[in-house]
Order: sequence, then C-alpha cells, then structure tokens
Amino acid sequence: MSVHYQPPSGEELMLQRRRIGLSKYRLAAHAECSPAYISMLEDGYRPKRGDAFARVVSTLNELEARKEVRP
Repeated sequence: MSVHYQPPSGEELMLQRRRIGLSKYRLAAHAECSPAYISMLEDGYRPKRGDAFARVVSTLNELEARKEVRP
C-alpha cells in the first residue's frame, strides 16, 4: 500500500499561520523567504521544484508544535 502525501492547500497554510498568530512577514523571516512568496503560496501557487515550499510547511509545523508545548 502506498501513502500519497497531499501538500496543504493555500487556505490551510493561511489558517495554520493565523492559528499560530504569525504575520506573513514573520513567517517569511522564519522560513527564509519573502512575504510575497508566502502570499503566493496562500493564493494557491505550488512550485514545481525547489525546497522553499517544503521549508515553509516545515516551519509552520515546527512553530505550531512549539506553541502547543507552551503552558
């Protein structure tokens, strides 16, 4: 059985970012990309290659996990 990874949609990225309480600028700084790139991802853009998208998703997941651990 193969497991197919479904990347988050732009809306899911935006909701997760807001749930954490980050602006596009702060997320961009954490993920080492531009705020414009965050906007593009949230609008549905999906790059064909490169690691920036994966870095944004990973950064969101890490920041959300840290937030859940805080008292």
